[in-house]
Amino acid sequence: MKVCLYAFCTITDSLFLPTVIELIALYGLTLLPHTGVGILYLPTEAGKVENLPDKAIEYDQFLSALSLHVTVLPVRFATILQDISALLVWTEAHQKTIQQKLTHLAGKVEYTLALKKQTIQPIESITSWSDVVAKLPTTAVRTYLTQKLTEYQLEVARQKTIATFVTTYLPALLKQATAHEILPSRGEMILWEAVFLIDIPKLHDFMQITASIVPTPTYYLDCLGPWVCYHFANF
Repeated sequence: MKVCLYAFCTITDSLFLPTVIELIALYGLTLLPHTGVGILYLPTEAGKVENLPDKAIEYDQFLSALSLHVTVLPVRFATILQDISALLVWTEAHQKTIQQKLTHLAGKVEYTLALKKQTIQPIESITSWSDVVAKLPTTAVRTYLTQKLTEYQLEVARQKTIATFVTTYLPALLKQATAHEILPSRGEMILWEAVFLIDIPKLHDFMQITASIVPTPTYYLDCLGPWVCYHFANF
C-alpha cells in the first residue's frame, strides 16, 4: 500500500501522551519511530491524495495541534511513496538533514508579515516627462508613453513606502527573529512580504513590535501566524 508522508517529529515522552495518540488516530495517521525520529504518514490505496483541498486543511490542523507537544518537520504536502519500505529507505537517506532541521526548528514558530496598500495614493508628478507626454499628439505613442510614465511613478511611490517601513521597523523585528526571508511579490496590493522564524520566548516582544506599527494612509501591516514552520522546513 502506498503512503502519504505528512511529517517527521522528535521522539519525546510527550509524543506518547494519550491526547497525542488520540490526535494521531483521529486523523487516521500512523506513527512509526525509526532512526531516532517519528515518521507520521497516511496509508493510501489510491496512490494520490483524494479531496485535496479538504486534506490540505486537515494536514495543517493536525500539524498545528501536534506542534503544541513535539517539534514537527513538515514534508511537502501530498508526498506519496510506493510503500513502507520506500518510506524507510527515503528516511534513512535523509536522516542527517531531518535531525538537523528538527534541531533548528525546536521551540520556534513562523510569522508572515505583509505590507499592504491602504488606498490608492496620488502619484508624484515628474514635470519634465509629463510635459513632454502632454505635448505629443493623441497617438499610440502618446498612449504608450503615458502608460509607462504611470507605471514608473507607481513604482517610485512603492519603493519609497517600502524604504520607509524597512528603515523604521525592520531592524527591531530582526532582533527578535532567528531567521527571515523576503518573499517574492504576489501582486500589486502587497508592497512587501517576509516570513520570520521566531523563538517562542521572543514571540511576545515580536508581537509587541508588530502591534506598534500604526497604519498610515499609504499602508497597513498584515501579521499572519503563528504557523508550523512550513517555510523554514523547506523539505
